[in-house]
Amino acid sequence: MRTYHSGKKPALQISLPPTEVSSEHSVSAPFPAPIVWGEAAPEVEVVIGPTASGKSAYAIALAQRENGEVVSADSRQVYKGFTFTTAKVLPEEMQGVLHHMMDVADIEEVYTAGRYAKEAQEVVRDILARGKRPVITGGTMFYVEALLWEGYLPAEVPPNLPLRHKLEQRTTEELLDLLARRDPERAAAIGPNRPRLVRALEILERLGAIPRREHLTPRWRARFHYLIWPREELERRIRARVEARLDAMLEEIRNEQHRLTPERARRLGFDWTLTLAHLQGGLSREELIEALTRADLRYAKRQERWWKRFIPSTARKERCALTPPPSCSH
Repeated sequence: MRTYHSGKKPALQISLPPTEVSSEHSVSAPFPAPIVWGEAAPEVEVVIGPTASGKSAYAIALAQRENGEVVSADSRQVYKGFTFTTAKVLPEEMQGVLHHMMDVADIEEVYTAGRYAKEAQEVVRDILARGKRPVITGGTMFYVEALLWEGYLPAEVPPNLPLRHKLEQRTTEELLDLLARRDPERAAAIGPNRPRLVRALEILERLGAIPRREHLTPRWRARFHYLIWPREELERRIRARVEARLDAMLEEIRNEQHRLTPERARRLGFDWTLTLAHLQGGLSREELIEALTRADLRYAKRQERWWKRFIPSTARKERCALTPPPSCSH
């Protein structure tokens, strides 16, 4: 486990939502008014939302208010290095708040949701044992749910390397079609997420069917904070972030490209594949910025679709006890 310690800076000047769940949440820039629901006396706080919505800064301010520590739920930030490629919060931005579950694996490792859920549970329990509030935040929806609900992940299925190699030869669209033929519901839920498509097909090969998540048990009482922006503003934020981190991202991937096989880059995601295409002369700088922005926007839409099924219809008005998604409605 890697824990980040940082020097203290003045607290962010942010008005966070009150502890009661209500229809009005006064949050000054750079945050929109969040949708908040869940327990009035939570054990953990969960900050979610699309990419570039300000989750990290919001989580830091929330952790300061609630005497908490941040637990990252990001499938790329678990890898060591690649700070700007994965948009990690920088030590000087942490405002003295401890951060966990970043830089815990080597880039050449295949880090699974099962491993994340196991290690992150230990982190959360340790934070609670010290009398503090875990603030879970990240854009990897699968990681968030795997951490929060007992029984969310299927029985442990070991990696099938020959099958993975065979599947890696197919396009993402072909993988999605293969899964849709055998499990249309799961294919619709996953979408064009290449690592998860490969994993789902791997489980199907081993078990014959992917176990249903019908009997889930929450591990902790939780309160959720969902950050959502108007589409035009989110696009502006995404483009600005791409441009701001581009030079540092190019340097990170250029320095490590000898460790990134084409197959590994595809599994890591579009930041790696598009940047490598630019470094190898396939894309101009302007084309890279546009491609990264478009890819981030598509990812943000998938995140929003995922969380919409998770947000109770009464979230703005009344409390909603933590129940397995998407059945929470009170």
